[in-house]
Amino acid sequence: MLNMDTPSPKRAPARRTVLRSTDKTPQSEPPDAKRIVIVDDHPLFRKGLQEMIHSDGTFAVCGEAGNAAEAMDGVRKLHPDLVIVDLSLPGANGIELIKNIRAEFPKLPILVLSMHEEPARTATS
Repeated sequence: MLNMDTPSPKRAPARRTVLRSTDKTPQSEPPDAKRIVIVDDHPLFRKGLQEMIHSDGTFAVCGEAGNAAEAMDGVRKLHPDLVIVDLSLPGANGIELIKNIRAEFPKLPILVLSMHEEPARTATS
């Protein structure tokens, strides 16, 4: 039986995803590898994508972010060759992030990820 006089355990505060530089790249990575920043709010997906990218040897993930604000900070600090952006992000969505990246870095390539099948849904996200 639950004792109602006992205070309930406190929940840990929600974890915030922080942009981080990923220095753990494979030894076989060529020095001229293209540098990528991954932006997705799912850490497990980012990790899996990072593993796939590193296995190629042509690309290196130099940073990752879980939201648009962290992503902009990372792009400014890390100067990647490519940004991979999920359209469904907390706060400012991927479309807004892409607009902001384009405004500051008009020539930076951006690869868009989306779980949405309909082009109309994707375009209005």
